[in-house]
Amino acid sequence: MKTLPFSTIELLVLGAVVLLLASVYLFWKQYVVTGNIKVRERMSQLSATPVEVKTLSLARQKVVSPLDKLLLSLPGAHRLDHFLEQAGVNHGPAGVLWRIVLGGISGFALGVFLSASFGALALPATTCAGLLFPIFRLRKQRRHRLDRLVKQLPEAMDFFARSLRAGNPFIGALKASPKELPQPIAREMEITFEEMNYGLEFEEVMQNLAERIEAEEVRFFVTAVLVQKTTGGNLAEIMNRISALLRERSKTKGEVMVHAAEMKASALVLFALPFVIAGVLQLLNPEYFLVLLENATGRTIIVVQMVLMVIGYVVMNRMVNFRI
Repeated sequence: MKTLPFSTIELLVLGAVVLLLASVYLFWKQYVVTGNIKVRERMSQLSATPVEVKTLSLARQKVVSPLDKLLLSLPGAHRLDHFLEQAGVNHGPAGVLWRIVLGGISGFALGVFLSASFGALALPATTCAGLLFPIFRLRKQRRHRLDRLVKQLPEAMDFFARSLRAGNPFIGALKASPKELPQPIAREMEITFEEMNYGLEFEEVMQNLAERIEAEEVRFFVTAVLVQKTTGGNLAEIMNRISALLRERSKTKGEVMVHAAEMKASALVLFALPFVIAGVLQLLNPEYFLVLLENATGRTIIVVQMVLMVIGYVVMNRMVNFRI
């Protein structure tokens, strides 16, 4: 089956749609999310968390390669390495680059194989999917690890409260926490204690902890410790109260997610159903889509529909993405 390549007009239309979507996103980010950004900046100031990541943590210095250090000299590379640290991976930006290249090559090869059956659209679709797969996988790893850390934080705060009531200082409780707490929060506490042994200031060490995890629950913990160190007070009681608060917050969040799961599943089904039906029809009757694939207007309609489907899926997900 022979298909015509995309025409210049179609590419210009696609570029215009992409620019329109980017403009809408920038407008939404500038005027709609401004309040949320100010809240996050205020909480970062309260927990003394710096906005920019300019240096490698002690833990990352042990795993990055010379090529990673070279890439980290580029603008914005420290943000990527910070993202990898939060995902809990043991490679640097160079590892991400190689995975993206391999994913793109694999997607391109798969597109060449499928283009004979599904037309010219298969090649760019599979290539983009191969390039984006490592990024989405890292995002999923980061989200899963941060969720586990947040769920383990109340247990860690209860441990610190028990240790403080037993007469141990906070540093002693921090030293013993890696042996008593589960992973991955045990590793974070171990890194915190190692930084103290290295000679960093107490405030800087706690700042680094909040910076590595970047969760509001951890900022509560860091703020409580720093305020107690400055003004005094019963830190064990504060830990117990924050732990109870975090457990109630996690319970409420779980209930909301259960009620929102049905709408998310509906959005996923509505998004995937056209592709499934199109694939089945293409296998059963390969000539069914010839009118769309071989006609310039038909290919433009396919591109516009795919863009609108992606917009609808993102909107439906954001409608049920509640912040607790």
